[in-house]
Amino acid sequence: MTSDTLTTLIELADAHQAADEYEAGHYEMREGRACSVGCSIHSAIQIGVLPKSTSYGNHKALARVLGITETAVRLQDQIFEGLPKPEQSAWTPRMFRSIRSGADYSTLDTRIAIRIIDKGIADAIRDDVRVVWTLLRSLYDRRLRGDEPRTVEWDAASRQADAASRQAAAARYDYWRWCADMLCEELAR
Repeated sequence: MTSDTLTTLIELADAHQAADEYEAGHYEMREGRACSVGCSIHSAIQIGVLPKSTSYGNHKALARVLGITETAVRLQDQIFEGLPKPEQSAWTPRMFRSIRSGADYSTLDTRIAIRIIDKGIADAIRDDVRVVWTLLRSLYDRRLRGDEPRTVEWDAASRQADAASRQAAAARYDYWRWCADMLCEELAR
């Protein structure tokens, strides 16, 4: 993505915010309103960086346009849906301003996972949950070092992590605010 494309997308995100066009719950434009991803894809189609046939829920296409990972776009979507209404409309422009055009985001997904896991460790109220988060953290640390864990290790940790993730979602708005801050920090690195 060029810096001109990013600048234009930021301007259009600001325009969506100013016009109060961000609305949770749907990708497609309804009466000129859509969610963060829907409005972003609408903007990308408007400026010609995505074809008109692009689905408004196509996270992968938006990730390519933004030069970030699909995981980051899916988190963009989840953060938007998880934030309280007054903060939703400011989210997309804020996130887009964090993106660095031409940056190497090849380790972004792992860095995001580690930050979420560290939050889970810090917030865990039970030792067994903290143990699961710590196990996941060790697997991602290995991945960052180039020592990819085996599938069986990921599967076992994922099964154990299901319970831990339910606990992290309990403080819903605080969690999504934290995710918003974390994603912007990682994109700006």
